[in-house]
Amino acid sequence: MVQVSGLRAGEVSDVDLLSTEEVLVKFKVLEKFAQRVKSDSRIQVVRPFIIGEKVLDLSIGSDESEAVSEGGKVVSRPSVDLMDLVSGKRMNDFLTSISGAVDSFKILTQAISDPKRTQSFVRTIDRIDPLVANMNAMSLGVTKVTKALNRHGRIEQVFAGLASLSKELETILPELSNEAPQLGKQLGQLVSSMTILAKEFEVLTPALREVAPDLPHTSRRAVEALDEAVVLLKAMQKSFFLRGSVKEVKEEEDSQRAPASQTEE
Repeated sequence: MVQVSGLRAGEVSDVDLLSTEEVLVKFKVLEKFAQRVKSDSRIQVVRPFIIGEKVLDLSIGSDESEAVSEGGKVVSRPSVDLMDLVSGKRMNDFLTSISGAVDSFKILTQAISDPKRTQSFVRTIDRIDPLVANMNAMSLGVTKVTKALNRHGRIEQVFAGLASLSKELETILPELSNEAPQLGKQLGQLVSSMTILAKEFEVLTPALREVAPDLPHTSRRAVEALDEAVVLLKAMQKSFFLRGSVKEVKEEEDSQRAPASQTEE
C-alpha cells in the first residue's frame, strides 16, 4: 500500500531486485494525489504499527517544485523500525559488535589490574595538573610578549622593514654579481692560500718549539750587538781617525744607561 500523510493513496504494482543493496519498486498513485508528487518528494518504507505489514509513505512536495510525470522516479529515504532492530539479521550483527567490545574491555581490565600500570596511570594523572598550569603560564607569557611586540605596530614595522630589505637585496645582488664576477673565484683562492699557510705553520711550529728555549739569550745578545753598533756609529761621527773615540762614546753610554744584559737580569 502507498499512503500520503496517513491516507491511502495507491498500491505497489511491481518490485525488481537490482542488486544486493538496491530495489526498484513500482507503484501507482490515485489521480487526486498525483499532482502532489513533486521532484522533491521522498518515499520510505514504514510500519504503521509495531506488528503489521510495511507500507510506502510518500511525502508531499513543495508547490514550487515540478510534478513527477508518469513513469518518473522518486528518491527513497532509509528507514529502520523496531522489528528491524530485533530481527535475527540485525541482532546477530549487534551481538557480534557487543562481543568485540566485551573482548576489548576484558583486555583493558587485565591491563588495569596490573599494580605497576595502575601506579603509572595514577602518576600520569597527577602530572596533568602541573602540566596544565605550566601551559597556562606559558600561554600568558606568550600573550604578553606578543602584546609587547605589537605595541605601536612594531610587528607591522618589522615586516615592512623586511619587505623593504628584500626589495633592496633584489636590486643590489644583480649589481654586485655584475661588478664583481670574479668574487667567488677570489674567495676560493683566498681559502686555498689560507689552507697552504696553515700547512706551513704546521711545519714551522715544531722548529719554533725547539728554538724557543734559546730565544731569551739570543735576544739579549742581539740587544748587546745593537748597543755596540750604536756606540761605534757615534764614535765614527765624532772622529773617524781617532781610536779613542769609541772608548769615549762607550764610557758616555755606560754612564747614561745600564748595559742590556743587566736590564734583562
